[in-house]
Amino acid sequence: MASLSGNVTFSTGLIATGTTQALALVIPVNSFYNEFDSVLAATSGCVLPVAPVLGQGYRFRNNGDTSVNALGVNLLIYPPANAQISGTTAINLPYQISVGACCELLAINALTWHVINYTPPQFHLNYVIEIKLVYLH
Repeated sequence: MASLSGNVTFSTGLIATGTTQALALVIPVNSFYNEFDSVLAATSGCVLPVAPVLGQGYRFRNNGDTSVNALGVNLLIYPPANAQISGTTAINLPYQISVGACCELLAINALTWHVINYTPPQFHLNYVIEIKLVYLH
């Protein structure tokens, strides 16, 4: 597993890609805050790191794109191949967050991820400010 040494990345302005887990945007191991501005298709998403920092939360925000439809499109967050995210029914299935929502996922091991925080759309501003303040210290 990766360690916390090295640069911590705040990834903003991301574009969800792909139509499957294999083609989704790969999140770097040190990218602990990931903000998506474009989720253009219902099958677009990202995939969590294969060798995550255990015990470190990976945060996601779906800014959405209402050009597709008035409600925007859910962001699909896929686990690495052969892994599972809590709240899904099987391995390799994505966890979904709606437009304006935030979530935090934590790797227990390379194959098991848990959703430890979900913030509905109306509370997203405080969540983003809190995350940025934590990492600035």
